[in-house]
Amino acid sequence: MLLLPLLIVGFGVCPIESENVPGTKPLKNRTLIRGTKKFLRSHKKIHLLMYSASIKDEIPTCISSKLLIENKEDDGFWRTLEADGNITADFGKPVKPIKTSTTKPPKMMKIFIRKNVTVYVGEVYPTLHVLPDEGTLPTFWDAGQTILHAAGQKCMILAAGSYNGDVNNPPCTLWGYHKEKKCEQKFKNLCGDGVSVDLSICDYLENEGDHQEQNQHKPSVSLC
Repeated sequence: MLLLPLLIVGFGVCPIESENVPGTKPLKNRTLIRGTKKFLRSHKKIHLLMYSASIKDEIPTCISSKLLIENKEDDGFWRTLEADGNITADFGKPVKPIKTSTTKPPKMMKIFIRKNVTVYVGEVYPTLHVLPDEGTLPTFWDAGQTILHAAGQKCMILAAGSYNGDVNNPPCTLWGYHKEKKCEQKFKNLCGDGVSVDLSICDYLENEGDHQEQNQHKPSVSLC
């Protein structure tokens, strides 16, 4: 989901632009595309601010991204991708039928991601894809996402293009430089109630992830 996810979790010049984007008016498409590019072009740090309740525990608490350089050749944006938090251990597996009673809470696993990625914005449809420079991203993170809203100086709202839950009600994510009440209200209008991210805990989680990566000396994605 970032973002990203990143992104993202997912994110024409885009090499894998989705063909299943709902039909929207060309003028609105262009407005969303321009707003997204302006948002991604900023040197301000982008944070995950809110996400749909349907993906709670399936998306890390803290996801952020900083601009490295704008790639003029293919209109992509070279950015960092950092994610820290806990997700369910069975994330990405097929959804099982809901049981009437649960004997124990789902098993969780810690995730930290440190990668450089290129973010591509569609030129015809308002879509976004995220591709890692090296290695792979977690399940669904590199899938195309639909841009629902883009205010160049404030925030961006994405809807997942690939999800193993209700395909008619894809989860959304809200991204921004900092908390904005208008953006949160826009998210609720487009996607329903969401889970707000407490950014005050992200510095601690990011420092913990940095320390763990340095100690392990392993590739920048680690699930443990």
